[in-house]
Amino acid sequence: MPSEKRKKKTHYLDNKKFEETIKNYLGNPEKYESELVEKLDLLITNIINTFKFKIDPDDAKQECFVLAFKILKNFESKKAPLLTTALPSV
Repeated sequence: MPSEKRKKKTHYLDNKKFEETIKNYLGNPEKYESELVEKLDLLITNIINTFKFKIDPDDAKQECFVLAFKILKNFESKKAPLLTTALPSV
């Protein structure tokens, strides 16, 4: 029986749906919080796994969630792409 190589599952985040979820969350946090957390979890996990940071992944994930919720109030989808819009200004 020949060994088969398994393909890694690739998980993508649809930017338009993600932006829509953020807008919905900002309008009604209680209703859309779990959907937003699910999408943020996918994004954060992908970033941590892609760049293979030499830090505890659980600590990194927690810090990313805190930062994401802190800067969500700055989100404006018409200004710029999602990943640059909500970044805090330096």
